[in-house]
Amino acid sequence: MPIGGEGKRFLLLYGSQTGQAQAIADEIRDTSPSYDIHADLKCLSLTDKKFSIERESCIVIVVSTTGEGDVPDTAQKFWRRLKKRTLPSDYLKHLSYTVLGLGDTNYSTFCNCGKSVDKRLQELGAQRFYDCAWADDAVGLEVVVEPWIDDLWSALEKQLEICVPEAVPCANSGEQDNNLSANRGEQDNNLINKSIMNSSETSSTPKDVANGESEEAKLIKDPVDYGLKSTLKHLNINSDVEPDKTVGESSLLQSSQSSLCEAVLTLPVLSSQYLHLSYSTTQTLNSKSNLHNGEHFPSSTSPVTMATIVKAKRLSAPDAVKTTLEISLDIQSTDITYEPGDSIGVVCPHEDSEVDHLITRLGRQPEADLCCHIEVLKNSQKRNAVVPPFIPNPSSLRHILQTCLDIRAVPKKAFLRVLAEYTSSETEKRRLHELCSRQGAGDYTQFIRQPSLSIFDILLNFESCQPPVERIIEHLPRLQARPYSVTTCLKVNPQCLTFIFNIVNIPEGQGRRIDLKGVATGHIDKITKQIQHEEGSCNDGSVISSLRLPIFTRSNQNFRPPGDAGIPVIMIGPGTGVAPFMGFIQQRCYQKKMNPDDMFGEMWLFYGCRNRDKDFLYREKLHLYVEENILDRLIVSFSREENSTQENYVQDSLRLYQQEVMSLIDSRDAHVYVCGDARNMAANVFERFIEIVGIHKGISQAESRKYMMTLKLNKRYHEDVWT
Repeated sequence: MPIGGEGKRFLLLYGSQTGQAQAIADEIRDTSPSYDIHADLKCLSLTDKKFSIERESCIVIVVSTTGEGDVPDTAQKFWRRLKKRTLPSDYLKHLSYTVLGLGDTNYSTFCNCGKSVDKRLQELGAQRFYDCAWADDAVGLEVVVEPWIDDLWSALEKQLEICVPEAVPCANSGEQDNNLSANRGEQDNNLINKSIMNSSETSSTPKDVANGESEEAKLIKDPVDYGLKSTLKHLNINSDVEPDKTVGESSLLQSSQSSLCEAVLTLPVLSSQYLHLSYSTTQTLNSKSNLHNGEHFPSSTSPVTMATIVKAKRLSAPDAVKTTLEISLDIQSTDITYEPGDSIGVVCPHEDSEVDHLITRLGRQPEADLCCHIEVLKNSQKRNAVVPPFIPNPSSLRHILQTCLDIRAVPKKAFLRVLAEYTSSETEKRRLHELCSRQGAGDYTQFIRQPSLSIFDILLNFESCQPPVERIIEHLPRLQARPYSVTTCLKVNPQCLTFIFNIVNIPEGQGRRIDLKGVATGHIDKITKQIQHEEGSCNDGSVISSLRLPIFTRSNQNFRPPGDAGIPVIMIGPGTGVAPFMGFIQQRCYQKKMNPDDMFGEMWLFYGCRNRDKDFLYREKLHLYVEENILDRLIVSFSREENSTQENYVQDSLRLYQQEVMSLIDSRDAHVYVCGDARNMAANVFERFIEIVGIHKGISQAESRKYMMTLKLNKRYHEDVWT
């Protein structure tokens, strides 16, 4: 029976690709009992199985956008049903709703899924009971999400005709909040009061839950208390850094800002622990357990396959700003199939030393490699609590942190709220409260979100924080596979698949105490060191290798060459953005070889790099394609050419060739493909097209933008971009 009776119930739906929408929906669900409301949480994938909006009167939808404005995989079925043209305009006239859309303004199809759902619900007669909101991951989802959730409850009060207590701000250090609503349960009162009153008491860190602990587990030593200085020393991390560098930046993270020192803080709801780990000193682990417990990866179109690495080639010069690697995989014995424009997901673990650092800071070295079982606490207060399905059970703490959880993820405010409960220093606890509070939103963005701090960074900077590992596991998201565009064409080379990437380097600073590399790029660089060679070197060929890489295919239906080879193609891809276009060109080479008498549309490539002698990827191959009349135009921009005072980018080259480009688009229905950085390059290219369209058609900027958006809607302007 729903809490508070059926009259206080609403259906809460989420559609999530990587888990963010689900996490926000979980937060709404977990907060609802404080308002004496029952949020009936369901995934959109369960439409017709566990729910039907035709039988609902009030729904809240939290949904993300993926790809080129597409609905997430889990919402596909729901969206197909909702957009049926046969549905009458009053089909959902009984329904009241609101939508929280998640997106990223670095992409031109910002929150397209949420906006489309909202529009369709309106078309079917449904009524908004609360304004929809569009959260932007480019500036921080919490900027929109938090106030939207806070005001949601009063809107539900009116809609469900119930009395919802006002949001209760957490009191300042040392103050006791006497204004808690009597409608809240005793449990919530205790929970909130505890988080406030501990600030004025001699605080004690919560104990690890010991329910059902085995005798073997009791033999394991208690966590070792590693404060900041001792942890840095133990991990051979320099603690005597320059005061104006890491320590100075860390002090800003650690210190209360003047505007927050005396502020009354509004904190997230404190979640209760729901997982428990027990360890065994006798049981052994199965070393052949499935990756991520065999759980499906978002966007995957195939099972995870182990592919052998047969070549690792450095495409950039040794003195280039970025190191670019090309990895070749043997797929002969796999079921891998793909089309030009598709990508693969690469499953990689965290670096050994990084996991060691975190385990050491948590003081869990003694049991890190023991077999452990995870179970849901019998007295758990979390509704529908489950062990994350992507974690093998049994497993080991090291395996969980290294391969299953994203220990690099930026801790959300709800996580900081939990960490504060296990922080013995009153000063540090107060600062964690500030960082997760509504009033400290600016500090959270500046000191945690923008520098992308991890749980390890937080623990190093707040040395009295000693959380149990269960709380870490509860709040860290799944470690996702990294996507890479395929540079080959299956018809040309069915035995081998290649992809390229720049090795990502993350320097210390802004609260980070150690240098890092990208999770996947660093891992692949490390395991291929012994077989790496430079382009054109004497050993430029495949090697016998035992190196294997877990991969799966990711279909990209919206980034495929036109089905009609007679349609012109304009490709724009600087740097590693050229990757999918190598597959496009190889496919055209195959088509011309098989059908030499056919008419083929022109292929243009706008490429860009810093320096022609350092990072011009596939230079010889591209020039050869031009000589063989496979590639009609190759226009290259150099942004850091020696002895040149001018920086040239692909959007500058577009302006130079605007007459020919517009002729191809307007007169010959050319398709445009853009691949690369979304934040700068893709946005600048799109704006340049708007400018060019306005010039050639003599129309306003607004009309030019509408023209470009029409190209997108007609699937003639395609983007495969990343941030």
